[in-house]
Amino acid sequence: MSPDSPLFLVFFFSIFHALGGAAVGRAIRTLQSEPQNSLTLFIWGGIMGLGPLVFDWFFLIREGELGYGMIGPAVFVVVALVGGFLWRGALEKIDGGAIASAAVGGAACLIGIMLAPYLIGIARTRQLEIADWCFGTLLVLLFVGVGASFAWTGALAIFHGHTFDEEIKLRQKAIDARSSKSKQGKQ
Repeated sequence: MSPDSPLFLVFFFSIFHALGGAAVGRAIRTLQSEPQNSLTLFIWGGIMGLGPLVFDWFFLIREGELGYGMIGPAVFVVVALVGGFLWRGALEKIDGGAIASAAVGGAACLIGIMLAPYLIGIARTRQLEIADWCFGTLLVLLFVGVGASFAWTGALAIFHGHTFDEEIKLRQKAIDARSSKSKQGKQ
């Protein structure tokens, strides 16, 4: 899929619309209990979620893709309403960092996967040197590897009921325990 594709642009811009909508939804939820934090969340969510409207207009609506251009704002509104009025009870206990890690990491992983066919198509039409092949491969692996790592850690934190930071500490302890066992086995 080409980065010029409307679907790619909608997906990419919708990441920011969704994050901004989630912040606005959280601000709606905490409006009565924490008004000082609500204002900050409203401002941050508005900038993060509504700022990409400029890009929606410039890259999609102006180019005659009105349907695609309206997906991002719809994502913002839906996520803000769900986050503000439906995200209650047990769902409210899920760590925001874990959700953000899973969402942004998953998006980065998908961008890396979608980038691979595009780079392969470019490679077929040009004479590339070894440095170009290495850079292209590392770029894809960076997005896929780092994105998948963040998505996996965030998903595990949600699944185990931990915060994102607690999950990282537990994973680090497990790595340390394995490395100390392997050191003892070699002696």
